[in-house]
Amino acid sequence: MVGGTRRGQYYTGAVDCAGRILKTEGILAFWKGFTGHFMRTGPQYVAAFTIMGWMERMLHSYRVAQGKTAFSAE
Repeated sequence: MVGGTRRGQYYTGAVDCAGRILKTEGILAFWKGFTGHFMRTGPQYVAAFTIMGWMERMLHSYRVAQGKTAFSAE
């Protein structure tokens, strides 16, 4: 508080913030930074899901070789 008034408070809440951004900058403002974020995290997701799929296939092959069904808890 400076002189009895709030300084630096631009929005009354999240809905007000989203409305003002939409009104002043347009709908595409909500996707700012998507390209940079995707370039940073995209390769990690590809590697993680590739490894998870490979591990799942290996586990299935192991269970079949042991004579167990794929979803058996034994």
